[in-house]
Amino acid sequence: MLEQTVGIDCRNKPTTFPKIVVVVPVYLNVGLTRACLASAMPAVMRIPGAKLVAINDASPESAMTEMLALEEARWPGKLITLENETNLGFVKTANKGIQYDFSADVVLLNNDVILPDFWLERLVEEIHTHADAGTITPLSNNTTISSFPNFMKENTVPFELDLERIDETFRARSLDPVEAPTGIGFCLYIRRGCIEEVGALDENSFGTGYGEENDFCQRALRKGWKSYITPNLYVYHRGGVSFQSQRDERIRHADQVLNRRYPSYHIDIQAFVVKDTLRLSRLRRYFDLVQCRNLPVVLHVSHGLGGGVDQHIQDLAQRSTQRMTSLILRPEHGGSVISIGAWDADASMRIFLNMKDGLDLILPFLKAVGVNLVHFHHTLGFPLNFLSIGTQLNVRQIFTCHDFYLINSNPTLTNEHGLFDFNTLDKASNPLYPLPKGMSAEVWRLRHQDFINKCAFIIFPSHSTYEIFSKFFKIKYFVVAYHAELTVFEKNSKPFKYKDFYTVGVLGALSREKGADLLEALAKLAKKNKINVKFTLIGYAYRTLKNIKTIGQYKNNQINKIIDQENCDIILFPALWPETYSYTLSSAITSGLPIMAPSIGSFPERLAARHNTHIYKHPTSTEMLMQDLCFFLSKLESGKDARAPIFITELPLLKNYYDNKYYNDVGSAKELKDSSALQSSLTALFLAQIYIKRGGREKFLRMLWPVYSHPKLQFFFNLIPHRLKRNFKRLLSNKPLHDLMRRN
Repeated sequence: MLEQTVGIDCRNKPTTFPKIVVVVPVYLNVGLTRACLASAMPAVMRIPGAKLVAINDASPESAMTEMLALEEARWPGKLITLENETNLGFVKTANKGIQYDFSADVVLLNNDVILPDFWLERLVEEIHTHADAGTITPLSNNTTISSFPNFMKENTVPFELDLERIDETFRARSLDPVEAPTGIGFCLYIRRGCIEEVGALDENSFGTGYGEENDFCQRALRKGWKSYITPNLYVYHRGGVSFQSQRDERIRHADQVLNRRYPSYHIDIQAFVVKDTLRLSRLRRYFDLVQCRNLPVVLHVSHGLGGGVDQHIQDLAQRSTQRMTSLILRPEHGGSVISIGAWDADASMRIFLNMKDGLDLILPFLKAVGVNLVHFHHTLGFPLNFLSIGTQLNVRQIFTCHDFYLINSNPTLTNEHGLFDFNTLDKASNPLYPLPKGMSAEVWRLRHQDFINKCAFIIFPSHSTYEIFSKFFKIKYFVVAYHAELTVFEKNSKPFKYKDFYTVGVLGALSREKGADLLEALAKLAKKNKINVKFTLIGYAYRTLKNIKTIGQYKNNQINKIIDQENCDIILFPALWPETYSYTLSSAITSGLPIMAPSIGSFPERLAARHNTHIYKHPTSTEMLMQDLCFFLSKLESGKDARAPIFITELPLLKNYYDNKYYNDVGSAKELKDSSALQSSLTALFLAQIYIKRGGREKFLRMLWPVYSHPKLQFFFNLIPHRLKRNFKRLLSNKPLHDLMRRN
């Protein structure tokens, strides 16, 4: 079915092209459609036997017809526009395009995609490398099984790179396409021979859209035509534009039809997801992009337990995307496993290794990728040999002190009651944070002094942190710099309003050290004495707290909205330990509300001279804190200026450290001429991956999988509605199935 026309592909090699019709059904969004056509047409123009057929499915947007007419005039003879008199729906409209030329291959293209220049030549080249290929689909940012870089996720464009830059990197070397159980209709190349044997899309069952390409690929598979995904082309997909509010219902309908027609379909999809045969290709492509950017690489070393440490790394990595590449090394699974990956990588793009021999495997990879700086944020979970990675790589390493773990393994320096006392410091015993058996605090510090000596300098996120830390360690070079945040603080305080009852908001995840017990006692005292305050915890506590409204877990970007929704009048910090920075304090400052905080840690300095702010003395009792609260409220009611004390220190604060000097400390990118060393070391890591043991429910789910996927039992499981099977899976675990089933 080839028309003997000769064109030039992206590698400047003579190529024989088939006739091709690129079909773009159009309904909504003039701007997206215009952008899609503009990106698609240069490749269509280069191929003599190619045309693009845009079909206006009776769009309600009056400007759509005019825009398509202008585009048709811009690309005469190559861009054909058709108009449906009435709305036929996506599938009938797509079939109209498929039938436009019965001798041509077809590319189904959503109008919400943007394509790189040589996209069509590459799809032709890819599909003709496999004689049995009926369809081929490229990688994209938001296309389920062909999503890149994170699998089955909605991704942003890697490194915010220009699409042509990504494409240039992808076409520098070819990787093998991967067989898949289905193609994906956002950009789906279909051979005409496959269409002739299989037929068109099923208009009757999938007329409204969703599932039609899956059904087609399943029919094709039964005729011997396979579907492939190519890691050699990346297409941007806006996603979620075509059907908007009807999307969920259409997906449910498609699932039911596919499950009824092809009993093994969902099993095949899940098997592909679990196996994730594209994973190594995605990793290779990701690090191809790392190398092509030629930017400095920073290895962040974290405990991986979330909280302020991970927040700081994410903020730092995100704000510096255009100036450096950020990787994260962290312990997993209680410290028996180590993982390496990009700062925003999920489990599908992280490599898991045995902690014992992991360093020997990771070091060649870190050298090959060109790490400039090792930035430690915590040492919890790491053996001693990991604490000198910088020395072993012959690069600088630095350390940000997020807590006091290095002093005596107690990150909060609190006693068994969760209370910090200046008079005891490391002598306080807290059973939650024991030292290793048989080890004294002095020996512990001696081991970590060696780590500190290997660091070029230490970053302290507050003056208080330095003052405590320096009592126990010799620190030659250091910087005091508040964390870099993406949030913009409000400078003006909100006016305080008189009320009969005031809502005191408390933010974050409250442990005993963060004042959970004190907060409960305060609420109990307020209720007993009929004081006109109520307490709302925007977050959660380590246990259920009485007399307190608890909102539960929230997303970081939602906290200020929730503060407003809960009509909070002031924000209280009942912390019993000297927090080194406190992201929830940042949220409180952003809210513009009055704040009460203790006289320890970063609170006095970050709130220094702030209006409508009260710093209460630490340590305190429930009664004293209630007196402080009532005094503060009365002062606010009177309209008097309640201002926090001025903070005085001789230590300088580098306010713009992360805007300027940090990048100088990272240094310039290393010159890496040989990409083969990076790829071979990446492959070695990939082959050395280990299995991760799962929890009880997850183990049970893994045990059920072979039973559920057994061909002889499909009849029984097909009697169970897909919705019930999905809900049962979610009861056992909310993690994606590919995360649970993968062997790493």
